[in-house]
Amino acid sequence: IFFAITMVFLSIVAANEIYTFDSGLYHTQNIKWIRTFSVVPGLANIQPQFGFNSMFFPITALFTLDIPSFAGERDVLVYPLNIVLFLAISTRLFSVALKNLRSSNFLDSIFYSILLVLIFLVLPKHISSPSPDIACTLIIIYVAYLFLENQIFQSRFFIYLIIVLSTILVSYKLSTIMIGLLSIILLYQYKNVLLFYKSSLIALLIITPYLVRNYYLSGYMVFP
Repeated sequence: IFFAITMVFLSIVAANEIYTFDSGLYHTQNIKWIRTFSVVPGLANIQPQFGFNSMFFPITALFTLDIPSFAGERDVLVYPLNIVLFLAISTRLFSVALKNLRSSNFLDSIFYSILLVLIFLVLPKHISSPSPDIACTLIIIYVAYLFLENQIFQSRFFIYLIIVLSTILVSYKLSTIMIGLLSIILLYQYKNVLLFYKSSLIALLIITPYLVRNYYLSGYMVFP
């Protein structure tokens, strides 16, 4: 029921115009370039914002819905990824808050409820935009949830999940690189060499396309 109500709410909100300033500045243009051309060598030196090279944009370009206008006006572009992330993570937070309430863990239930209210107050206005900031915010909240629930320490699956999410965050927005420190701390606690090598390999596989694309766009591994 919560998922259905949230989906209707986000659909109504997303039907309005995109309010995120950077989406009009370079997000939509970047996605248009990706949808129209292959990687253009040196493009970042002409348009520096394209040098930020968020890997969220190629993924968004893959899932962008181009809906033709039936009224003879301009076509409509729909960017669904942030909406999907919001639906998944808000539903998870709601279920955790409800679970803690049933278990009489009132402080935990209040905490997750407040967090849920905050993301509903702040994020929906920008939910229809292709902004990587929204995706990064939601993923960071989920990573924090994993740490708070200590689920990552119960199974190696959650360790690898943290590695994957941390690396994805860095490829989406370089300023989230501090989140990678969480992965290093986590691996240090286990002191398992094989686990370290496997995790490093997973991170390398995820980050390599980002570095290669950076090099072609700007001539740098990381655009200054």
